[in-house]
Amino acid sequence: MSRGLSVLGQQQLDAARQAAREQKLDLAILHLQMALNTDPEVAEVHFLLVDCLLALAQADDALGHLNAHKDLLANQARFYLQQGQALSQLQQDAEAGLVYQQAFERFPDETSLQLALAQRCQDQGDLPQALYYYRMAARLRPDDMDTQLTLADILRQTGALDEARQLYLKVYTRSPERSDALLYWLQSQDLTRSGEIVAALIALAQRAPQLKNYLALQAFSVLYTVGEADEARQSLNLALQEPELENKPAYALIQQLIAPFVPASAAELLSYQDHLMQHLQAAEPPETPLIYSDYSNLMPYLRLWEPLSYLPFFNIDPHPLRVLLARFFQACLPKLPPLERRPTPAEDRLPKVGLLFSQSEAAETFWLETLLHWPEGLHELNLLYLPPASPPASLSSYRSDFRFCVLPESPADQLQWLQQGDFDLLFFTELMTEQLDQTFLAAHRLAPVQLTSWLSSGTSGLPSVDYFISSQQLEQQEAPERFYSEKLIRLQHLPGCLPLQMSVLSAPARSEYGLPEQGRIYLCPHHLFKLHPDFDAALALILAGDPDGHLVLQSRPDIDGQTFYRQWLSRFEGLYPDLLSRIWCLPLMSESDFMGLLQTADVLLDPFYVGGGRVTLAAFSLGLPVITWPSERAAGRLAYALYQAMELLDCVAYNPQDYVEKALAVARNPAYRTRLSAAMLAGHGHVFEQQAAAEELATCLSGLIHSHNALAIGVNIDAPGGSELPSV
Repeated sequence: MSRGLSVLGQQQLDAARQAAREQKLDLAILHLQMALNTDPEVAEVHFLLVDCLLALAQADDALGHLNAHKDLLANQARFYLQQGQALSQLQQDAEAGLVYQQAFERFPDETSLQLALAQRCQDQGDLPQALYYYRMAARLRPDDMDTQLTLADILRQTGALDEARQLYLKVYTRSPERSDALLYWLQSQDLTRSGEIVAALIALAQRAPQLKNYLALQAFSVLYTVGEADEARQSLNLALQEPELENKPAYALIQQLIAPFVPASAAELLSYQDHLMQHLQAAEPPETPLIYSDYSNLMPYLRLWEPLSYLPFFNIDPHPLRVLLARFFQACLPKLPPLERRPTPAEDRLPKVGLLFSQSEAAETFWLETLLHWPEGLHELNLLYLPPASPPASLSSYRSDFRFCVLPESPADQLQWLQQGDFDLLFFTELMTEQLDQTFLAAHRLAPVQLTSWLSSGTSGLPSVDYFISSQQLEQQEAPERFYSEKLIRLQHLPGCLPLQMSVLSAPARSEYGLPEQGRIYLCPHHLFKLHPDFDAALALILAGDPDGHLVLQSRPDIDGQTFYRQWLSRFEGLYPDLLSRIWCLPLMSESDFMGLLQTADVLLDPFYVGGGRVTLAAFSLGLPVITWPSERAAGRLAYALYQAMELLDCVAYNPQDYVEKALAVARNPAYRTRLSAAMLAGHGHVFEQQAAAEELATCLSGLIHSHNALAIGVNIDAPGGSELPSV
């Protein structure tokens, strides 16, 4: 029993803790308020109540409660920590910092305050001061591996490389399951080639023989993460030679699915497609689940989806392959109890909709504007964040009618929470991308209606996902449903409000980016694995057709970014060695610097067969002409969809040769380019910040819920949402 609580108060506190674990925060608050009615002087109850209010982004209420009970609570460090958290939610950062600092002076050994101050200093770019606080916390929490790793990261950023390496290695040696520590240790070695990585791993195995059993699998994981497909496959083959290897069925199949991140040729991709089909067809679903009921061995099976996320970039239809993998993967999962059929929503209750978000800048970019324009009164809208994602402060402070929740850490708790959440509809915002957590959840039936949309890299293949929401502008007219395992819904607008990005005040000089002042800039700042071998030929013809032109690419400066660039450059050089002197590769940069880079370009090249997303929106925001050749599937048709809405098709190519001709025509004719830019800017009202797009999407969700409920009670409705909107 908690100290000072009556029997009744303890019962209410226990019920509140259980409700909080299940993320039923309103119910937890109710129990805590009842506990305070009987035991108003128990600080623990007050603090848990404030935690629940903060989790619901109700910072004003949290701050009010703390201030109302200051005399009781202010003798504990937790009071000031919660006060600072509430002020931060209210975007009163200076006041939050002052609270943390004053509390630290009073409670210098409180690690939660040390970490809060460290994070604040880190966010403000004051790394030396952040390092000071992280060192204190790490000394007091020697067994907290997350704190130790963060300290190592700050050490690396401040130039203390030797100390950072030692700390990374210490964490990995103590906790070999922490492959992230191994990856960071390798990155701290400043390694750029697979041979150096393998040599470092061999040296580590010699220094710590007890890690040999882990290192074969960890070598695979690291090499695969940094884009070295062949070496990763070899490492996995070594691990598979161990007869008692745990999760061997998953690793054996992964070995066959590993994708050639930067394929040598289109012929290699055709061979890879046949190879995938052969092995996925041969992957018989197990008769009993292979994943443990606590999901402790989930990751090897979940990583089976990673290679298939690359299929659209390879111009491979993912539909049949993902359907086959879904069949195998779902058979590996522990069986959940069936979802209880809920009654039709009462007239006085809004349908309960959940939108699931992972840590993703792309999803935040596309969804933030949509949610700011979301119509009121249609749903009880719950924004659900999978750790480490969290609600953006701008949204939680602007839309008080939304409910915000960060889901539990463990997969088992996430499933339980969602099943008990009583949702009418769950919207998985990014399936079949690097967001494997969403793919895992979507493989289960957690709501009567489950769907995804255009931010996913094509169909899921999962029978538990019912609908795919797209657009008439994104999909081709002839039988686009053949690319989807879900029922395809094509809205009149793009599925959401698109954000308009502002330009810098004045265009910077090219020299600020290390680019030549003379000649035309053909900008292609996309992930390098998007550059299909077929696209290389178009790039070469553009450079050959404009002897004064320069191709500008962009790549991450880390190991995998360098690996992708090296592999792509090797492929391109093998066919077009004379053009390398006019190819430039810039590192990733801040948003403002990137918007400036766009203003230095003459034209933006949209790669086929998967085009740009955020890059395309940024170019359209500035009126920078985007040359595009729309592919069969929606992932390669965003620029075309925007041009359609603007009724401006000058930059839309009909084949690769036309693509080259249009790129040269626009780049080499300043007057023509100026007219196109003016037309794009004039067309902003047809594509950006459209309230009608958010309303159409919201109405579509209501229609889907209505259709399901009507069918559940025996009423036949031809199309979700009625006969006109949406059309299926």
